[in-house]
Amino acid sequence: MSGQGARPTPKKTARPSLATKRDFIADMSPGKFGLSLSVQVLNICAVARREFPNGTVIQVAEILVADETGSAIFSARNEQIEILKNNEQVRIDNGKVEMFETQMRLVVDKWGAIRKEDSETQLDVSKNKEKNMSALEYVFQ
Repeated sequence: MSGQGARPTPKKTARPSLATKRDFIADMSPGKFGLSLSVQVLNICAVARREFPNGTVIQVAEILVADETGSAIFSARNEQIEILKNNEQVRIDNGKVEMFETQMRLVVDKWGAIRKEDSETQLDVSKNKEKNMSALEYVFQ
């Protein structure tokens, strides 16, 4: 033994909980996941009903959402559509970015959650409607 003594224990750093973690739309990039966002619903753009050969029927809607940093199109399915109403403020937990052709879409799959936010402070999204992250086209080579 060299007499060095015990190694010091490394200091543990606390990870932010999902309740306090917050991401922003302007930080979206292709393939990003684990997003926690507070957004306001601006517009329900399109709702489509799709029926599969096995009899399964789903509804899909493209909904424009925004926060203080920008806006994006959220692809909502089935019961998610009912939660996302115009001018509602919602919390998206564990969202992810998927590509639709060459554009980004914000989605929540079975591992994520959407809920109405009971916040008394409204998001200031008036000047961020034009900064639509889903309007950017990505070319992968």
